[in-house]
Amino acid sequence: MNALNGVETQPSLSRRQRRIYLAAGLLIVLLGAALRGHALGRFSLGNDEIHEVRWARLPWGEMLDAVKREGVHPPLDYVVQTLLDRSGVEEWARRLPSVFAGVATIGLTIFLAGRWFGPVAGIAGGLLLALSPIHVRYSQEVRPYALGLMFLMASLAALEAFRGKPRASFGLAWFVSVLAAAYTLYFAGLIAALACTAFLFAFRRTGLRPLWRFLPFAVVGWILLYLPWLPVVLAAAGQTPPGVSPEPLDRAWAASRLQVFGTGDWKIEPVSIGSWAFWALVAAGLFLVRKSKLAAVAAFWMIAGTALQLAILQLRPHYPAPRYLLPSWMAAVLLAAAGVAFARARRIAWLAALVAVTLVLVFDARTLRSYFAEGRPQWREVAAFLRERVQPGQRLVAANAWAFRNLGYYWSKPGGPPPVAPLEHSQVEIAGPSWLVLAVCPTSAEVRAELDSLPLAAEFPLTNHSEIRFLPEGRTLRVEGICGAIVEDFGEIGGGGGS
Repeated sequence: MNALNGVETQPSLSRRQRRIYLAAGLLIVLLGAALRGHALGRFSLGNDEIHEVRWARLPWGEMLDAVKREGVHPPLDYVVQTLLDRSGVEEWARRLPSVFAGVATIGLTIFLAGRWFGPVAGIAGGLLLALSPIHVRYSQEVRPYALGLMFLMASLAALEAFRGKPRASFGLAWFVSVLAAAYTLYFAGLIAALACTAFLFAFRRTGLRPLWRFLPFAVVGWILLYLPWLPVVLAAAGQTPPGVSPEPLDRAWAASRLQVFGTGDWKIEPVSIGSWAFWALVAAGLFLVRKSKLAAVAAFWMIAGTALQLAILQLRPHYPAPRYLLPSWMAAVLLAAAGVAFARARRIAWLAALVAVTLVLVFDARTLRSYFAEGRPQWREVAAFLRERVQPGQRLVAANAWAFRNLGYYWSKPGGPPPVAPLEHSQVEIAGPSWLVLAVCPTSAEVRAELDSLPLAAEFPLTNHSEIRFLPEGRTLRVEGICGAIVEDFGEIGGGGGS
C-alpha cells in the first residue's frame, strides 16, 4: 500500500492480472449465488418469515399499520414482500430478494476490499463472505437483514467510487443507499451513517472533500425524508417486549458471538478453530490501523459500531439474537481480508494467512453442510402429518403462540383466511379427542408429567423441538398453563383440509 499526497492508492494491475482478478471475483460471486440459491424451496418458512408474509398479504394500508404498530423494522422489506404477494409468486420465490441482496453484497465486498487493500484482499474478502454460514442463512430468509447489509455496503462502495472518480451519480448513490438502509433495517442505517462519516472524515482533505462539505446538507435531507417514519422509531424506542431484559455481556455471550460471526451459525457451540482463525485475520487487519486510513475506517466501523449497537440493545432490549450485530460485523470481514493482504509482505506470515483462510473455509463448509441438512424448521411437514390424521370433529390444540403461528400458517388452505388470533390461557382444560402440538415450550415438572402420560404421535426435533401428543376421547387434560396454552377448535375439518 502506497501513500501519495495523503491519498492511499493501490498499484495498478496489468491487463492479464486484471482479467484474472475479475474472473476470480466472478467465480466467487457465482459460488455465493449457488450457496444462497440452494434448497430455497426445501425448507418451509420459519416463525419470523411467516410473520412477515402474513402482513404482506394484508391490504397496503393495513400492512403499513401493522408494521408501524410493531415498530421492529422499517417498512421497505415489507413493501418488497407485498409487491411479491400481489404478483402471486411461489413460497420459495419470496426468498429471492434476500438471495439477490446477499449475492450483491458479496460483489460489493470484493469491490470495497479490493479498492481499499488490494486484489488479494478483494478475493479473500469475497471468499470469506461467500461461505460465511451466518450470511448464507440471512440471505435465504424473508427478513430485511440481507437487504439492509446490501444498502450498507453500497453506501461505502459509492463513496469509494466517488473517491476514485468524483461524479454526481456516485454521490447520489451514496445518499440514496444510506436512506434505503435506514428504511430497511434500523441498525444498517445507523452503521451506514457512522461508517460513511468516518470515511468522509478520513479523506475530507483529498478525494472526498466535496462530499464532506455536502455532508450537513445530506444529513438534513435524510432527516426530512425519514420524517414520515420518525414517530414510529421514537415510539418503538420507548417500548420493550414483555419479559425481555438486557443480555448479560459475559464470557458465554462473547464466546457465542465469536463463533456465530466466525464459522458458526445460530447454534450455541464452542468456538471452533476455524472461528479463531477468522478472528486472528481480523486482528492482523487491525495492525494496519497505524499505516492505513482505510484500515482505521474499518476498525472504527467495527468497534464503534458494535459498541453503539450494544449500548442501544442494553437501553432498549430485544429478544436475544446475534443477527443484530451483522452491520458492524461486515467491517470485520473487510479487516480479515486486509489481514490476508498484509501478510503477503513476509513469507511465513503469508503461509500462516493461507492456513488461516483454509481453516475458515473448511469449518464454514462443515457448518453449511449441517445447515442445509437440518438447519431450518419444517412446519410444512408437521402440518402434512396432521392433515393425514386429524379426523372430522377432532380438535387441534397449539400449546403456545409460537406453535399456533407456524402450524396455523401451513394448516390453512393456500390463499384462505389466516387463523384467528390466539387465545391465551393460564388454566387449561382440554377434552379429547384432541391433537396437542408443542414447540418451544418450557413446562414445569408436573405439567411435563401430564403431557408425557399422553400417547406420543410424532416428534420433530429439528422443528423447534416440536412434539405431537394425542388426547383420546373420554379423557380430559387439566393443567396450570401449557407455556401459555392456546386452543383453536377446527371443528369438522378432515384430514385433507384446513380453516
